[in-house]
Amino acid sequence: MPFVNEFIPAEDVGKYQLEDIDGKFVSNGTRARDWTIDRDRDIYLRNVAIGGGAEPELRNRTSWTLYWHGELVFLRLDLISSGEEMDGVGWAQWVIPPPIS
Repeated sequence: MPFVNEFIPAEDVGKYQLEDIDGKFVSNGTRARDWTIDRDRDIYLRNVAIGGGAEPELRNRTSWTLYWHGELVFLRLDLISSGEEMDGVGWAQWVIPPPIS
């Protein structure tokens, strides 16, 4: 089965311990109840936090979880620029920041 976008079924909230994961993102957490999942390969991607506040370095930050065959990976993306062309086509440039040592 391919990846599908769907609302998260109640039984999967417990199976993947989503409430525990959400608790790690108290500030600006999305409490998202939708995701992209491939059930056959046991993989999902879910947005767990969207930046907020007045500071651009926080406001332009999103956090994601990727579940890959039993491993949970946390991913942060920072928006560094975006715009719109005259014909209405928009664009965005994102960066994955280096890990903090």
